[in-house]
Amino acid sequence: MKAYKGFDENLRGKNAFQFEIGKVYEEDVADLCEQGFHAYEEPLEVLGYYPPGNQMRYCEVELDANEQRTYNSQRVGKRIKIVAEIGIEELVKAHIEYVKKHIQCSKIAKKGGAATAGKYGSAAAGKKGAAIAGERGLATAKRGGAATAGRKGVAVAGNYGTAVAGYEGVAISGETGVATVDGPGVATTGNYGVATVGCCGVATSGHRGTATAGVKGLAAVGENGVAVAGERGAATAEAYGTATAGERGTATAEAYGTATAGKSGAATAGNYGVATSRGESAVGESGLAVARGRNVKVKGKLGAVLVIAEEGDDESIIKECKLAVVDGKEIKPNVWYRLENGKFVEVEL
Repeated sequence: MKAYKGFDENLRGKNAFQFEIGKVYEEDVADLCEQGFHAYEEPLEVLGYYPPGNQMRYCEVELDANEQRTYNSQRVGKRIKIVAEIGIEELVKAHIEYVKKHIQCSKIAKKGGAATAGKYGSAAAGKKGAAIAGERGLATAKRGGAATAGRKGVAVAGNYGTAVAGYEGVAISGETGVATVDGPGVATTGNYGVATVGCCGVATSGHRGTATAGVKGLAAVGENGVAVAGERGAATAEAYGTATAGERGTATAEAYGTATAGKSGAATAGNYGVATSRGESAVGESGLAVARGRNVKVKGKLGAVLVIAEEGDDESIIKECKLAVVDGKEIKPNVWYRLENGKFVEVEL
């Protein structure tokens, strides 16, 4: 059967198994969630397990699947062929074709459900679900879910989930999740997650996570994490982490950490966290803030370590480099510093 699989940047799976495009792999046993090769029958469901923004890669595969499946479309088989690598756009197109193939008419409503389809649209609602598809839109709502797709939009809601897709947008919500897309963006949530996307943005939230991406922004968040990306910004937060990226900024927070990036690069990490940037870096108590560039700035709370590497005209040359500890006396907490003549000097951001 045709299926879809996610990988890390090196084309490795969750168990670090190395794959290659065009090759066939076989195992003796196929047991769902235990052993064998796993992939997803519904293309966009792969984003919930391999969120974009972490250099994830996606492939179309041929899977010799057995009868086992999870509550979604995850399948397992003894044999898999990695057919071709595809991007997010191809995943979306494949998902549209998949749903169309499984919907035999423009409107399907199971017991207690409601489905409304506009011109050339397709809407399918599960028990007590509600699906509304605009012109050429595609909306699918599972039990108790609500899906609304604008013109050429795609909205898929899991059990009791809510998915709203604007013009040419794609919104996929997990169980009790909320995914909202304004314009041709992509929003994917795990169970109980929340994802909100501006025009052309991509937001993926894990279990109970919150991801918000602005115009052409990219936000990916792990379990219970929060990621907010501004215009063209990129924010990635692992479990319980918080990352916020401003315009064109990049912020990454590891588990329990906090990172914030302003325009064109700045990062802030919480207590015991680490922030590194080519602009402004700030940390909480006992954190580490490192900034490299020209006229860069750092600050931290009590006990934090501040490092500045000031570059010359040539970025490859470090003109000055200095380390200081926020002791509350010589180096004040919550005050921005830059490097002048080898000394930390207070400045305003």
